[in-house]
Amino acid sequence: MDEVRKLIIFKFLLIVAENSLGYFFLWHLLGIIGLVLTYTLFSITNYIFPHIQLFESPLIDKYKDIVKLLKIGYVLDIITIISLYPIFLYLVKLKLLFFTVLLIGIPFSSIIKALESTALDKLFKILMTDYQRGIYLVRKYEIVALATGQILGTLLLALSLFKNLTLIVIITLIGLAFLLSVRRVDNEVAQQSYISTFKVGFLNIIKNNVLKTILIFNIIYSLPGSLINLFIVYLVYYALHLPPVFIGLWSIIFIIGSLVGNKLGYKFSINSKAWMTFLFVLSDVSDISLVFFTNEQLLPIIYVILFLSSIAGSFANYYFSYLMYSSIPEETFATSSSIMGSISSVFDAVFTIISSLIISLISYFWSVLIAVIIFVVLDILLVSSIFKLKKIDH
Repeated sequence: MDEVRKLIIFKFLLIVAENSLGYFFLWHLLGIIGLVLTYTLFSITNYIFPHIQLFESPLIDKYKDIVKLLKIGYVLDIITIISLYPIFLYLVKLKLLFFTVLLIGIPFSSIIKALESTALDKLFKILMTDYQRGIYLVRKYEIVALATGQILGTLLLALSLFKNLTLIVIITLIGLAFLLSVRRVDNEVAQQSYISTFKVGFLNIIKNNVLKTILIFNIIYSLPGSLINLFIVYLVYYALHLPPVFIGLWSIIFIIGSLVGNKLGYKFSINSKAWMTFLFVLSDVSDISLVFFTNEQLLPIIYVILFLSSIAGSFANYYFSYLMYSSIPEETFATSSSIMGSISSVFDAVFTIISSLIISLISYFWSVLIAVIIFVVLDILLVSSIFKLKKIDH
């Protein structure tokens, strides 16, 4: 088994364990501090995560043996889980103490998780010789892992607390077995300081027209994306009043569509500007149709729209994942990609707040209509820009 495949399986198990543990925390916190505070806590955690990656990434780019670094991070992760194991078993009954321990542990855990995630991405960049196939496999197993984690995390809620946490620990240890079998991978390190590495990573984005274009459009896409996401939450929970089983089916349909789109993206190269534009526009325009299907009787039609939209979106996003991986230099891959993620996350948070204000001032219908119009304009401009840059490169 080659090193890339071992790391893909490791990443699969890592995501499954994280998702399962996430569901454990989510449901217990809901019973302790309620929906709003729980959602706020998870949102804050998700927001600070890219910024932790940002500060760790130059150190990862400067570390000689990336596999050793990943092993250190993962062992710390396992020690944290196992050491907190008896504490959780006891403190989960003492609600406020459980919340306090979790609140203290989140920053430390985020530092470790950011290290694991960034080092793993760096390893894929170093080891991949065929980006087209490698990115397809990584995306495929990530999507499957997210689905497995959701399903397993929900099923674990039916088990006792002891069985729940024990299974998560077992999955984590299986992941360690795969990671330990990965050979040493040397990273070519330039003799430069932390600040210099950060500076070079930033200049890579500024000087690389493809990366700069993707970052700018990612920022602008945040506003219509936030509007659509808020509408989806409204549609699922308030307009349709979907029970958990139908929300789960919604997720499964989206994941299956994403797998199909990822496969199509791998099998069929997109060299036509018109075809790429069609895929993007199809994925985004489908959102406006959901405004007219807010009746539970029309749920099958909504699922069909969701399925087709997820295929088109995943197909197009495969192409841009390929562009990202192939455009960032190996020596500053962790730093450059982390800078892009950190900048995007800032605007995601800002535009989510702006979107809430827009929806509160006008109706959901007009908000979604505005979002789709912005999406379509951006789709046409983005694809046109990328294909123009490709011609310049050639």
